[in-house]
Amino acid sequence: YQADLANSLGNLVNRVLKMSERYFPGKMPKGVKAGGAWAKRLAATQEKYQAAMGEYRFHLALEAIMACVTDLNVAVDQEKPWVLAKGDLKKLEQVLYSLIESLRILALWLAPFMPEVAGKIYVALGLELKEAYAAKQYDLLQVWGGEELGGKVGDLPPLFPRLEEASA
Repeated sequence: YQADLANSLGNLVNRVLKMSERYFPGKMPKGVKAGGAWAKRLAATQEKYQAAMGEYRFHLALEAIMACVTDLNVAVDQEKPWVLAKGDLKKLEQVLYSLIESLRILALWLAPFMPEVAGKIYVALGLELKEAYAAKQYDLLQVWGGEELGGKVGDLPPLFPRLEEASA
């Protein structure tokens, strides 16, 4: 719980939303829908995820999701949005858009396992996650730029509050 959910996924969502609100208050960062390297990163995970889901190997689907979360956390550290904010606002906007689009797709993948968490992420992105999608529509939504992002990034309390150590 603490490592995978709170520290990895929860931290990623929190970082991206907070940076988006800080650097682009009141609006959704704009980006290139083609996505480039970001889209390729997600497409590779999508292949693993869909193959695992198709074989009912849900643990492998979750492993693919969490590996992608780790990659995205590393990407945040490499791209350094806090440094871009001091000079390259165009690149900052593209990076944050790419991270937000990545969160949107991650939420779709998480929906079968954690529908409430996925729904909260979607709402924070200005979207609505439906309980049921037609299979074709669901597949189309999972591609980069498959859904128009909302008007602005919303606030989201911690998805996975830290568990306090039980005192002895």
